[in-house]
Amino acid sequence: MSKKLFNQFNCSRMMLPEHREKLKEHHQKIVFREKFPMPLLDEQQWEEFQYLVNQSIHIGIELKITILTPQGYLDIIGVVSKINPISNQLVIATGEGIIKIAASQVRKILKAHG
Repeated sequence: MSKKLFNQFNCSRMMLPEHREKLKEHHQKIVFREKFPMPLLDEQQWEEFQYLVNQSIHIGIELKITILTPQGYLDIIGVVSKINPISNQLVIATGEGIIKIAASQVRKILKAHG
C-alpha cells in the first residue's frame, strides 16, 4: 500500500515553469489576504462611512481614508469632492492633487484631526 501512495504523486515531480510560477502567485495572494484581511462592516458602520463622505462633499470636512493597495494599507488625507456611482469611485482632493480610488479599496474612513 505504501508503494501505491508513493507512486500516486510521482507524476507531479516535474512541473512546468509556468505552473510553478502560478502556484507561487497563488500562494502570495493567500498570504496577502491573510496579512490584510477585508473587514466585515455592519450596517451602522456603512451608514457612518456614508455620513462622513456626505459631510466631506457638502461641508468640506477633511477625512483620513485607509485603502488597501497591492503594497499594503495606505492612508489618504483629503476632502471627497464627488462620488462616481457608475465606476463606483471616490474622487478625493489632497494636498498633492486629485486622487480617484475604487470604493472596494476603502477599509476605513475617519475624520482627519489637525
